[in-house]
Amino acid sequence: MMNRSELMELVKNGKMVTIMLNDAKVVSLKDEWKVCKNTTALLTKIVVVDPVLGSIYFSGFSEKLRRVEYGSLISLKVTVTGMGDATEKYPDPILFAKPHLRGSDTITSK
Repeated sequence: MMNRSELMELVKNGKMVTIMLNDAKVVSLKDEWKVCKNTTALLTKIVVVDPVLGSIYFSGFSEKLRRVEYGSLISLKVTVTGMGDATEKYPDPILFAKPHLRGSDTITSK
């Protein structure tokens, strides 16, 4: 598994990297209604802290994300697509990702 600095270097160079998060702790969980093509859908926004990779944000409309509970440890595959700026809340830059939730891809929770 790659470390945070290797991953950040790849993302800075415009690469998208698919990784498996294992036992990442859910530290923020928020649902928001969004207008999509003449209807509304519930968007779930999640921030997790991975022991190796740090803070990672992802969101989606999937029912699988709505089953995630605040404070739980989750494991799932994501593709890291970008990196934010360091803030007071997240001193290390937060990573932005897209969750893999189609077909057999699942979220496991503890």
